[in-house]
Amino acid sequence: MSGYLEPPTSFDRHVGRCLRASRMALGLSLAEAGTLAGVHTMSLQSWETGRRTCPLETLIALAAFYRARVTDFLP
Repeated sequence: MSGYLEPPTSFDRHVGRCLRASRMALGLSLAEAGTLAGVHTMSLQSWETGRRTCPLETLIALAAFYRARVTDFLP
């Protein structure tokens, strides 16, 4: 898992791009998506940019929120 001091992995960046694309497809800002999905805006931003690994439980919840399957976010 990517932590604060570890460089982002290609997996983290891919998941992040998919999260961002899903949010943008719904026309939501980071703040709107964070509030509606129940996650901190800064965390969502870190996951979308691939700077941090999105926890599996959160990825599952975000996939449901974005009306997607978890596998849609995987490489």
